[in-house]
Amino acid sequence: MGLTTLTEPKDYGLSATLGGILVRPYDMAVAFGVLANQGVEQPLVAITKVTDWKGNVLEEYNPNENILTGNRILDPAVTFLISHMLYDNNARVAAFGTSSFLNVSGHPEVSVKTGTTNDRRDNWTIGYTSQAVVVTWVGNNDNSSMGGAVSGVSGASPIWNKIMKTVLAKAEAGAYSKDEKGHAWPKQPDGVVGSTICADTGGTPPSQDPGNPGCPTRFEYFLSGTVPAISNIVNQDILINNATGGMASPTDPPDQVHTENKSIYTDPDGTIFCLNCPIASSSATINYPF
Repeated sequence: MGLTTLTEPKDYGLSATLGGILVRPYDMAVAFGVLANQGVEQPLVAITKVTDWKGNVLEEYNPNENILTGNRILDPAVTFLISHMLYDNNARVAAFGTSSFLNVSGHPEVSVKTGTTNDRRDNWTIGYTSQAVVVTWVGNNDNSSMGGAVSGVSGASPIWNKIMKTVLAKAEAGAYSKDEKGHAWPKQPDGVVGSTICADTGGTPPSQDPGNPGCPTRFEYFLSGTVPAISNIVNQDILINNATGGMASPTDPPDQVHTENKSIYTDPDGTIFCLNCPIASSSATINYPF
């Protein structure tokens, strides 16, 4: 993916995926470029033209804009799903609201991710389409904290948004590709299928009747062969916590629970969900291998 600073594997743990390692903006541009290029890693080019003092061109970088010459790192189906998730504004509304700087006006096709390290030392916003990748980092030169009010969405994203808007305006005019103007949406590749699923369970609706599917629905994309099984939703009597209205836990005292008939869904790993309880609730047993 182009990350050149990962030289000490023994020092990395699960937090590496959430920003627990040192990376460079240059490398992150290459990594997100893999997603933008449907899984192909392309090296960055900093100097595109060299001229003499009279303006005569001595050297010029003229790649074939329609051919990716780098190494394939990821399957196009995987990058499509990632890009699709990252441009879904509804998926980030709970954290950022509906009108954050992650939304580039007039360009809903932009995939974007923020990042904030401990103590607000680093703010990141990285976004892309198939035409461009823009990486923005905000921080202090001495690595000191920027204070609690600054995060990836409040510190880096306003700068990123302005740059991305300018870049995409040029893209719409054909500055980067004569054959690709306007909105560059991710193209659905082979190996990806769309399917209607239950919005509350994530599984396939119990009924194939479009007028009465048996659950609230939404449309999602999946890797071929991974469309979820049919959701088995049943109505049964369960114990409800008097105070919360949610599913009672096994440790709740008998005088603090009562019985109600609710819609129950059990997912493939055995986790039980009450679909129509007043608050989201679930019970699960997790066995760690260490």
